[in-house]
Amino acid sequence: MRKWNDDLWLFTEEEYEELPDGVLLKSITGDVKTKGQDYIDMDTRGGHIAYGMTNTMIASQGREVEYKCLLWQIKGA
Repeated sequence: MRKWNDDLWLFTEEEYEELPDGVLLKSITGDVKTKGQDYIDMDTRGGHIAYGMTNTMIASQGREVEYKCLLWQIKGA
């Protein structure tokens, strides 16, 4: 994960693949989409896709997602 702005963390393609279907993702343009339901553009720049989660989104999507994101944030720091 890489911090895009004050509150949006972007995923690598590998991190995205580890997320369960049904999680909400936010793009760098502000669109909110659902993994496994909506089209997510997997084009990468600097190793990250243009989708991620805000801290609020991370906290609201269950322990599994919260733990994964915490580990990815630590790994990227």
